[in-house]
This record gives sequence, C-alpha cells and structure tokens, in this order.
Amino acid sequence: MEYKLAATPPWVKRKGEFGDNCVLQLAPETVEAGESGKFQLSLLHKGGKRALHGIRIRLAMLSGHLTLSLGGDRHSIDFGPGVTGHYDVRMWRTSSLNIGRGTTSTRTRIVCDHADVTVGEDCMFSSDILVQAGDQHPLIDLKTGDVMNDTRRRIALGDHVWIGRAAILMADVQIGRGAIVGTGAVVTNDVPATSVAAGVPARVLRTDTTWSRQFGSFDTHAQALLQERGLVQPDTDDAPDSNLTEDESADD
Repeated sequence: MEYKLAATPPWVKRKGEFGDNCVLQLAPETVEAGESGKFQLSLLHKGGKRALHGIRIRLAMLSGHLTLSLGGDRHSIDFGPGVTGHYDVRMWRTSSLNIGRGTTSTRTRIVCDHADVTVGEDCMFSSDILVQAGDQHPLIDLKTGDVMNDTRRRIALGDHVWIGRAAILMADVQIGRGAIVGTGAVVTNDVPATSVAAGVPARVLRTDTTWSRQFGSFDTHAQALLQERGLVQPDTDDAPDSNLTEDESADD
C-alpha cells in the first residue's frame, strides 16, 4: 500500500512537514502489524527546512519499532520482508539505507550522512550498536579553508553477519558474508567473510568461522556455508526458521 508522508495511516507517528513527492510504501504484513500494535513507526522531520522532498520509504517489517529522523531531501529507505526489531535511523544529506530480508535487531542506531548503508539478508544486530556512516560535522583545513571530509561514505554488510553488543561500525567498511563482530568492537577496516573480528580497533581473530541462531541445529545460512565447504550436514528436519522475532533474538 502506498501513502504520501503528509497523509500516513493513523498508527504512524509523524512530526514535521513532508512534500507530496515523499512516499511511504507498506507491505500488507506491515500494515497489519502496525494496526495490531506489533509494529511502531515514527517519522520525524529534522533540520531547518520547512518541508522535505523526494523521500521514498519501503517497509516490509513484521514487528518492532522503527524511528526515522530525516533531515534533507531525496532519501531512499528500504526494510525487506521479515525484518524485525528496534532501529533508530538518522538520515542527513541525500542518503540511502537498505536492510535485507530476515534481519533482526535488539537495538541499533544507524546514522547516514551523505552516505549509503547496505545490510544483507539474515543479519543479526545485538543491543546498543552504532552504525556510523558519515562524520556529520565538517573538518576544516586552516591552511586552505577546505573541508577535508565531505566525500560520500558507505558501509556494506554481506548476508548472515552477526554484530555483537555495543559494537561500532565506522564509515567505509565492508563486512563479508557469515562474519562475526565481537562485543564492544570498533570496526575501522574491512572484515573478511566467515571470520571473527573483535577489539579496538577491531582485528581478525579467527577465520573459517561462522554462526547460527540457535544451538542444537544450524539455520539455513550456516548450512549453506557448510555445504559449500563439502562438510557433512546436520539433520535439518527440525531446523528453526532463521527469521526469528525480535523477542527470540533479544539476548543476541
């Protein structure tokens, strides 16, 4: 279903003015979750402009709480099917955010300032995580008067990435498929696929390692990585669905 941001459903909390070319697209399951109270959406206009323009938001979330604080025009925001959890998103200067299918979050803040953030399918964010794509304030060279940090930034996560509690992802990093970032890590450089990185700054501690959402059986993404390496597969008859609800992933 498609709505203008100036005329959203009554269960959406909205503050500030949005132009007629600002669009909110909601999947049927997201509308149902919003009407039943399982999903909360807040749209907040930030900054000094009277109204924002050219913003497109596409949501297929199943549950949780999404706050979008928007400053500047022409943002693109996409949360894929089956995404659940709590997200505090801050967008400044034309930016984009794409969260892949089945990703879960206990509590994550994402800052996009003149930046692009892409998160793959079935990623898992624990609590108190910061994804910082952009500096937000200019650094000025007093010899020349030039702004030193005004380039466009990006953060990219592959499928099935686990980010531990209180970790910080800094701008211009890429985290490969199946990787794990440890509790409290500050990621300033790329993390290879199927590796474990931790520390300040984060460094790779293990390779050829991935994770699964539950003990006792492996989820479909972990099974796929095992199969690619020709390893014996576990019994998958009672394998859990990899797309858990926010409550089921609350202690990640």
